[in-house]
Amino acid sequence: MLSWFKSNQEEVVPVELSPLDQYIVDMWDGDPLWFMQEVNRRYHTNRIRNVLDIKAYLNGEHEILKREGFIYNGEEYKPKKLVLDYAKNIVNFQTNYLLKMPVTITGKDSVSKKFTKTYKKGKFHRKDLDILSDVINYGDAYEYPYWDKYKKLITSKMIHPENGYPIYNDFSEYVGFIEYFTVEGISYWTVYREDKVEKWTNKGGEIISKSIHPNVGGRLPIHYKSKNDIDRNFGKSEILAWIPIIDTLEELLSKFSDVVFKFCNPVIVISGEFNFEDPIDSSTVGVAIHLQEGSTFEFKQPDVSDAAFKTAYEAVYHALLDISNTPSVIMGNKNLANVAEVTVAMMFQIADIKATLNERMLRDGIEERFEIMRNLMVKNGEQVGEDAYDSLDFVCITDKPKNVKEIVDNLNSAVQSGILSIQSAIEQSPYTKDVQQELDRLDGQVNSNETGNVIKKDGMTIIHKNNSNGVNQDKMGNNLGNNQGGN
Repeated sequence: MLSWFKSNQEEVVPVELSPLDQYIVDMWDGDPLWFMQEVNRRYHTNRIRNVLDIKAYLNGEHEILKREGFIYNGEEYKPKKLVLDYAKNIVNFQTNYLLKMPVTITGKDSVSKKFTKTYKKGKFHRKDLDILSDVINYGDAYEYPYWDKYKKLITSKMIHPENGYPIYNDFSEYVGFIEYFTVEGISYWTVYREDKVEKWTNKGGEIISKSIHPNVGGRLPIHYKSKNDIDRNFGKSEILAWIPIIDTLEELLSKFSDVVFKFCNPVIVISGEFNFEDPIDSSTVGVAIHLQEGSTFEFKQPDVSDAAFKTAYEAVYHALLDISNTPSVIMGNKNLANVAEVTVAMMFQIADIKATLNERMLRDGIEERFEIMRNLMVKNGEQVGEDAYDSLDFVCITDKPKNVKEIVDNLNSAVQSGILSIQSAIEQSPYTKDVQQELDRLDGQVNSNETGNVIKKDGMTIIHKNNSNGVNQDKMGNNLGNNQGGN
């Protein structure tokens, strides 16, 4: 994009503007304090208001709490207000189902080891959990990876959804980012460009520039977002689809409790002739009442259909599980004891579909994070080859209930038959917490002189040593015989 100005020689010289500068010229006529107007656009304020409303809901401010009391039998009655935190439970399940195990970084050893180490030192697994949680809750999450010069490592800053203002031009191109918040009446603006980061504040009553420093990563903050059919620049909160259903469940429970405690209060019905000089005291206990012959005394109360309530509640409850892609067993409605693994897989199929969609959303952002990490590594003198970087990938292992013994036996058989490498088996093993650590330990076992000899048996690598009697034994204690390569 080009702008034009005239030199002293009246020659027209083109000046190329960055995408953000062009946006400032087109939208705000080049105003140097354009960021103040940008954050006050209705487009942004409506979105931020929705985020704050969802935060309030997650903090316990539900619609059911607005029920007002009323007069019943001459006294004020306070209706039941039962709050259900199902939204938090569902978000926690979706987050931990996909990311309970840290993502496994794969690729050539030269690059996978380096990025795994960086991932661990920068605590990026915790940030992955926060990112997925924010996207489910609010539709958007923002992360700014950078080099921490004090800790000497690559880490990242999570920007709160209510403070994030991504800037898109008319062609839906991501051109800039503003982080804006106010503390005790003092406002702070951080403007992110691809080449630099500017910090502004109105502390002291005037808008001043606090600092300007280079953006070493060369990228804008990463914008993670869920699918939105209306606005492709921003995501859509999934909780908004759950809230009306949860409100209905809360209303059913609260009103049914009112029925039990209020409307089911029995009424005394007396038929026939009776003579009471004074009305019966409502607090009377242990007093005998004598009626004339043929008279009756009984309690009457309205019939309450608990079956109708149960049917209505279960119908709405299962609708919530279906819409949120949550297996009913997660909420304790079913027992997995003595259930075949195939049946378990079918029960969690809907959760697997949702996990795939969440992984697809995360993949776009994590791949961009890898690119920023690579830029920062190169800036610090670490070389990352093009071919090695192209092999870089990551794998998410879901937290589905598994028959661990059966999986290990299958992996062992696959390795022995030569159709699977040991590294792939380690990556898929349910016992593996850190793939690279396990590979390093295996390398250490093979290379260490203290472990004895390394032999091949049935296609497997076996590390063995001599016992005190000079008989070779493998590490499981199996006698291999003296004719199989002892020292």
